[in-house]
Amino acid sequence: MSMVAFLQQGLAQSGPALDERQLTLCEEFAQLVAEKNKVMNLTGITDDFGMATIHFLDSLALHHCADFSGKRVLDIGSGAGFPGIPLAISAPTGEFVLLDALAKRIGFLQDSVAALGLSNVTAVHGRAEELAAKGDWRESFDYVTSRAVAELNVLCELALPFLKVGGVFLAMKGVDSEEEMLRAERAIGLLGGRTLSPVDYGIPLTEVRHRIVAVEKIAATELIYPRRFSKILKNPL
Repeated sequence: MSMVAFLQQGLAQSGPALDERQLTLCEEFAQLVAEKNKVMNLTGITDDFGMATIHFLDSLALHHCADFSGKRVLDIGSGAGFPGIPLAISAPTGEFVLLDALAKRIGFLQDSVAALGLSNVTAVHGRAEELAAKGDWRESFDYVTSRAVAELNVLCELALPFLKVGGVFLAMKGVDSEEEMLRAERAIGLLGGRTLSPVDYGIPLTEVRHRIVAVEKIAATELIYPRRFSKILKNPL
């Protein structure tokens, strides 16, 4: 089976519905990732089944928690473009900003966005803790997403300053993240957030189960946050 066939089979079990053009864009992006991965370490998963399930279907599971139509969305630590690119393909009226600290990754994403003709995506090279202090970035997004491998309390200090009051941070985690969530409660409160009920889901066609940890922004974040990244890591909230 092709990557698109696996993707269609999985989406039939657990949406969203994608039209033929959107499926083609997913296939083309998967090909771009696989080709670039030959010369640059983007992902350890490039086979058709893994690309469809672990990358695309997992990314699209965020639709269980949010309607991204017409919303401004920031993907922190976008890496190879997941979940940002699949979300942008599936929600063409949303505005997506992909942020990564590695210039080579952003170069790849910028080239991919141009090749795919995705007018609703901007890929930006920069550090979250620095951009969050800028007026046109701070508290200007409806949603922030992250698949980054970092503790939730660290991710929240990077993510929540970008959110409007009423916005939601969607962190993609494992189903065994209860202790991590508990460790992050103090940070979430200090940053003006509150934890919503997490959403556990299975990736269609696999035995893999993941969790979306949702944190709602209920008050403005104090201007002292986020701190320098070295300080965040040394002394997490």
